Amino acid sequence: INSLKTTREFFKSPYELPGRNINGEQFHATLENFKEALQVTVGKSNIVDMFLNSVFITFTALAIALIECTMTGYVLSMYRFPGSKAIYNFMILITMIPLAGSVPSLYKFYCQTGLYDTRIGVILIYTGGFGYPFMLMYNFFTGMSWSYGEAAMIDGASDWGVFFKIMLPQAMGMILAIAVMSFMSIYGDYTNPYLFLKSHPTLSVGMTSLNDRLQSQGRYPAAFATMLIGCVPTWIFYIVTNKKMYSLKIDTGIKG
Repeated sequence: INSLKTTREFFKSPYELPGRNINGEQFHATLENFKEALQVTVGKSNIVDMFLNSVFITFTALAIALIECTMTGYVLSMYRFPGSKAIYNFMILITMIPLAGSVPSLYKFYCQTGLYDTRIGVILIYTGGFGYPFMLMYNFFTGMSWSYGEAAMIDGASDWGVFFKIMLPQAMGMILAIAVMSFMSIYGDYTNPYLFLKSHPTLSVGMTSLNDRLQSQGRYPAAFATMLIGCVPTWIFYIVTNKKMYSLKIDTGIKG
């Protein structure tokens, strides 16, 4: 509501609908705040460039991360081999280490390896087979019976066949739920693109820069419009995936 007001109307009536007559002064709803937000630039990048950077980084990192956490969760939950328990315990241990403590070493590593200021460098930050997505997939596959895999193998399926044709389809609900949560964290991340991708700012960097400037000037309606524009891709992604995301079920087929 406030994104449709002028700054003067906002301070006079922050809790009312836009376009009111306040103390004899007539106000009208306006889209100028959104127009200003769409004209934001960071360096040589305009809003379109930043949006495309965000889309490429988010979906590429999301695809790689989902593949990795699904496979590692499946292997460690369904197969027992020397070192499997140690790998799981190591994963639990590294989740306790604050990420902020690794930023200086990561920055130095990226500068020495040429990954600094590259899109692939930022994408690699979000990928990995462990973390909370792995824990969710591990617990999900642990709750599934291996009888499905045994039955498929009796019919001639390989380990890959069991994973792709039997287990993976039943896990799609959980995978999409993780995708929505990870999408929001990757798309909305400001710190990593700001530190490691100076020449190719993402939409979150541009929106944050504009939002901070507007709030420091007291222009809150324009800042609200900036926030709304930044949320649009997340809304679209959720609307597209929400029905599939809630299909968290394991088909019954085992008779006791």
